[in-house]
Amino acid sequence: MPYIPKSRIQTNLYTAGKEYVIEGTLEPYVGYYYRTYEGRLFTGKNPDNKPNKLLVPPPQKTEATQTQVYIEDRVENEVYKKLKGIKGNNLRNSPQLFFTQPTEEDYKLGEFQRFFCKKRSQFIYLEISNDDYTKLTQQSPTIDFQNWEAFSISWTLTGEKDKVYYINQNIVLLKEKNENLYGFGKYLQEDYLKYYFVAKIEENLETDGTEFQNQRTGKPYIGKYHIHPEKGPMVGAKHIERYHDYLIPIGQISNKVLPNNRTYSSNIQTNTRSSGGY
Repeated sequence: MPYIPKSRIQTNLYTAGKEYVIEGTLEPYVGYYYRTYEGRLFTGKNPDNKPNKLLVPPPQKTEATQTQVYIEDRVENEVYKKLKGIKGNNLRNSPQLFFTQPTEEDYKLGEFQRFFCKKRSQFIYLEISNDDYTKLTQQSPTIDFQNWEAFSISWTLTGEKDKVYYINQNIVLLKEKNENLYGFGKYLQEDYLKYYFVAKIEENLETDGTEFQNQRTGKPYIGKYHIHPEKGPMVGAKHIERYHDYLIPIGQISNKVLPNNRTYSSNIQTNTRSSGGY
């Protein structure tokens, strides 16, 4: 998991087990959790309280519960086996609920692919992994492609908030219309800003000296700072149009000393002087 400043995390939150499930297993979660500035939830009071498993809302109930869908799949598979004269317990696996998370590269690109499948006989949907999507589209014998059909959509991540909302909404509406996917938008709970990244400067943040060091001096930094969406953490409560120092996580990066005694960090992207930036 990438480093996240303490000031950008809500810690010591608690859930009684009805709000969230653990991604992958769908096991209801009871206990402490924390929330990142991106809105992602993880188990544990804070990032140091391991393990930090991703939490997601429980799957939405549609015309049938997931258990009913699973039972129906097994019955239909048994019928298929009898018709084909197949013996044994080699049932094809049903696709599994999976929430693909956008990567840093996806955010730089501004969009990513989300993968879904629909029950052929009903308007029941599941968000699935790229792996299950590939198996369904290629009709792999290891997955139940007789009962499920796969599709994907391009999901916008960055830009003006209103535009991102309407772009994703239009993509879903067109998908519903063109591919007869009635109720797909409702399955998504019409959350057209899911994974949206607010590309703006966060100002008036404060650190106690345990998170960052001044990139130029190498000394721990205590005081006000701001986070630029492209340049990262910087000294000062607000972003100003003159040089000011960068901040880097303590102990995460080794600084290199230049001949003029200035320092720079090789993974900080900037076109300005090594001692600071606009």
